[in-house]
Amino acid sequence: ATLRSVLAEKLGANDQTTLTAFCAGNFTRLERRWNVFHETGGRRVGKDPAMKEPAERWGILHWTSSRKPWLRRFRPTDDKVAPLWREYATNFTVMLDASLARLAD
Repeated sequence: ATLRSVLAEKLGANDQTTLTAFCAGNFTRLERRWNVFHETGGRRVGKDPAMKEPAERWGILHWTSSRKPWLRRFRPTDDKVAPLWREYATNFTVMLDASLARLAD
């Protein structure tokens, strides 16, 4: 909480920078597939080479602009990521409903 408060909120560092500082340099670089960037705004739109690879190879897809699929007015512009988001949202909702039902018992 202190790191988040000081680094993220007061200094404006993002979550990755905060986590790296917390780990004091003890980290291992991940394979490229674990950081795929879906850029939907600015000069870097579609610049991540991993976006050209099959989605099955991606480990984590990051939404780097303010246009997030979980926001109300989101309209996917990329035919490759739209079905991924729909599948994730559907699976997440099913898991959440099941978890809430267990908690209610």
